[in-house]
Amino acid sequence: MQSNSLVTSVEVENEINKTLSINDAEHLVKESVVNQKEKFAKKIEINKSIIAYLSKKFPNCFALEGEIKPLKLGIFQDIIEDEAVAAEFSKTNLRAALRYYTMSWKYLAAVKEGVNRVNLLGEASGIVDEKQSEHAKNQLEEAKSKVKARQDANRKTSRNKTAHPKRDAAKGQFKQSSKPNSKSKSHSPKIKAVQNQATEANNPEKVLNTNKGNSSKVLSINEIKIGKLVNVLIGQSYAKAEVVEITKDNVRVTLPTGITLTVKHEHLTE
Repeated sequence: MQSNSLVTSVEVENEINKTLSINDAEHLVKESVVNQKEKFAKKIEINKSIIAYLSKKFPNCFALEGEIKPLKLGIFQDIIEDEAVAAEFSKTNLRAALRYYTMSWKYLAAVKEGVNRVNLLGEASGIVDEKQSEHAKNQLEEAKSKVKARQDANRKTSRNKTAHPKRDAAKGQFKQSSKPNSKSKSHSPKIKAVQNQATEANNPEKVLNTNKGNSSKVLSINEIKIGKLVNVLIGQSYAKAEVVEITKDNVRVTLPTGITLTVKHEHLTE
């Protein structure tokens, strides 16, 4: 499944090939980034509203504040079987909200070895084992590391914007970089990024093998076994998962956080 950002990039690339100048293309790229940010913010608001609903309907299971409890493995199935919930939200939105909840720092910190998982009624339903606890710990560390890296990059960008340009010691004037010629404009990094993304959109296997540093090969259906640990492609990133069921066309996997997903085998790597 291709991400919205890849589809947008293909559309931009097509427009560039038709009539747009380089400056127009760069403007479209910037506009696309803004649209993506707005869509992301809207998804976050939807996730928050769903979690707020679930915390009211199942107060002993979900929590907006205070103590958070690890959820029962396969709890998504229990949620969608509730008629009131199913009538209120789509499966897609519920799945996204559940992932948002279980990937929060507070939830990951709560997934510790020996702690009881809970069902919708708050009753004990399984125990977090060592492997699940270690995976949650790694995910938490990785999430914090990414946030720190973004903060460092933003601070560096801010410093560069406020830094004074160097003066030419001999002439006492500000140095000015020479204007790029028309040939160099054609190699704009932003345009290259659009072209690269457009190529990847037409080659999903390449995206699978390179996204977020994952270079493992895509598993064939014959290589997938129940109980096998795999990497599953979710959006634009990979997550560890365990194969729990194999059907003719799909594979069901369970994430360490308790979410069960049904995916195509081509979305799985070693």
